[in-house]
Amino acid sequence: MEQGSDPRVGNKGKLLNESEWSRTYELPGHQVYRESKFLKEGLNASSIDVLRRWPTWSEGERLEFANAFWCKPKLTSDDHEIIRFLMKEPSLDVRRAVAIRSCELPSPEEAVDLLVSSIQQSADDYANFLQPLAILRHPRALPLLVALHDQLEATVESGAGKNPYRIIDYLWCSKALYALTREPRFSELITRFLTHPDKPVRSCAEQLLKMA
Repeated sequence: MEQGSDPRVGNKGKLLNESEWSRTYELPGHQVYRESKFLKEGLNASSIDVLRRWPTWSEGERLEFANAFWCKPKLTSDDHEIIRFLMKEPSLDVRRAVAIRSCELPSPEEAVDLLVSSIQQSADDYANFLQPLAILRHPRALPLLVALHDQLEATVESGAGKNPYRIIDYLWCSKALYALTREPRFSELITRFLTHPDKPVRSCAEQLLKMA
């Protein structure tokens, strides 16, 4: 059978899996590409239906929904209800998947409270929660950000700081504080990591310095 004549094979690669919310393709080099139907097909889901079905879904199905839903181009007021629900879900991975869209809730104070609560319940992997706080620039988050920055700084300066993802958390926290306070020291701190030996750290520092 010729490449492309199989309906499971498209210009994105071979279709590995399709669910109600997304499709997963295998790309050359055994890379995996996930496509949200909310983004590509304009799919919608009502908050009533999601909340009704949520208890019947496995942890994997819940995370798959969140990973697809966050890609929705424009949120409605009913979508805001879904974001509120997901941001209170016990699974922090579900919260991380949709955290960036919490910026679009009508009340920035509500968004900050949801993000701060998620950070307080996390032991690490803060970046997904810090990014929306950097966008919101709300003084309500300042005490948490200062305390977290001190904690992450101590980690990065210790042996545990060799983990690039802890450094990325530190950089995002610095960015959130710079966005809120405009203190040059936070921007200068990010600049120090432009020459870090780990590429993910360098790329993060470059990205953050390009942001307004």
